[in-house]
Amino acid sequence: MNKKLLQQSALDCLKQCEFAEEPAHNAPGHAVWLALAFSRLDENKALQWLKDALSSQGVLTAVPHPSELPLYGWVLGHLHQTSKGKPAFLKEIQPVYEEIFALHQQLYTNYDLSGDGLVATAHGAETSEGVTLSHTLTHCIEDPFYNAMLIWSNEHLIRIGGLLREDVQEIIEWYDLAIWSMNEKLWDENAGRYLAFDLKGQSTIATTSVNGFLPMAAGIPTQEQAEVMHEAVLLQALDPHDWTLNWLLYKGLLRYGMRETAADLKRETLEAALSHPVNTVEKATIALEWLCANR
Repeated sequence: MNKKLLQQSALDCLKQCEFAEEPAHNAPGHAVWLALAFSRLDENKALQWLKDALSSQGVLTAVPHPSELPLYGWVLGHLHQTSKGKPAFLKEIQPVYEEIFALHQQLYTNYDLSGDGLVATAHGAETSEGVTLSHTLTHCIEDPFYNAMLIWSNEHLIRIGGLLREDVQEIIEWYDLAIWSMNEKLWDENAGRYLAFDLKGQSTIATTSVNGFLPMAAGIPTQEQAEVMHEAVLLQALDPHDWTLNWLLYKGLLRYGMRETAADLKRETLEAALSHPVNTVEKATIALEWLCANR
């Protein structure tokens, strides 16, 4: 399969959604990836998918699971950046901005269990159905990947909120405190990455996961820390079939000017992708982003 066929495979995967009159009910994570995918195809459909994702999210009643990534703010910022009619589109997204802001407010009010700006998430497969606050700190961690995506979303909410002339002071406070805590509490110089923090044991969890590199995508490390991370990335055995993590790492490497490593990662992942059909919305989205975006 060549790149043209890969792109067509991605479009075919999305085709059933492209012509739908109304988005079907989907899990929030599924719908938010559709919103990102349709930013390259139909911005109105993309915005509808984002609204559908938020509607599916509903009111949070349990500690979030690390897999339930808070990408909404970042996707909203992306939709605005790729929009062809930015002033008109900005008016359309104000209610969505307000809904995402309210969701973030819930997260920080109810699940910042340490009061350090880092939202706690459920720990372990056995907690995938949700951990209530009655568990307090017993089954919770502060996950660097989850919090990085939340920080990245806050970054975009600050920008969008400023354009909408909204008061973004509270978002700035979340953003600044979370970055400070990520670097003071989760950063591990020896590991060259950010590590999860076990709230019960009050200690970091040693791991070699690629997830610990992904705060680069959100601009969390200093340039000096990013250089240490870069060295660790070069020693890490990356899976070319892990499209999502590799794409996010690629964006992080670009953010810190590590273009050669980013280009190598993109090439290796796409080469592996060429021999496999695009069979999920998430893969279709990433394929389109890599093939259609300027960076």
